[in-house]
Amino acid sequence: MKREARRLKLARRQALLAEVSQRAAMLSLANALAEEARSETLASRSRDLVKIYQGKVAAQDAGSLAHKGQFAVAIGRLAHDAEQARADASQQALWQVEALGQAQTRARRQSEHLEQAQAVYVDARERLREEPLALRSPAGKRRLARNVQDDEQSKAPSPDHSSPDHSRTAP
Repeated sequence: MKREARRLKLARRQALLAEVSQRAAMLSLANALAEEARSETLASRSRDLVKIYQGKVAAQDAGSLAHKGQFAVAIGRLAHDAEQARADASQQALWQVEALGQAQTRARRQSEHLEQAQAVYVDARERLREEPLALRSPAGKRRLARNVQDDEQSKAPSPDHSSPDHSRTAP
């Protein structure tokens, strides 16, 4: 009974850990998808700013034109970096989907293991209830073992000297 109780406790702990792992995988996936959306929005806005800014460049002095060109290039780099971040977040989301699938599979297996451990525990508890109180102590178990052993010995056939193997005598 103690062994079944320990196994049930372990199964509960493992099922809880699997559930926590599953929730963490869901959170990681949600974070990766949110990062992908943020990066996509930043990249899109940056590209739009570059287009708008390049369209507004009018005939101005060389210094002003150079600064506006540098600004447009900086926004272009920002758009490129945001696009890279979006791609990375997309890849991370794919990894998180896989991790979530593994966590769900583990949680399902642990849940099944927990159900089995609970069934074994309930069976052991029922057997213990049905067992006579006198047999629960070590002394009672020793008495039962002696009684069984005595019964087996009394039922065993005694050696019969009239069998052909025993009737022969050495010459």
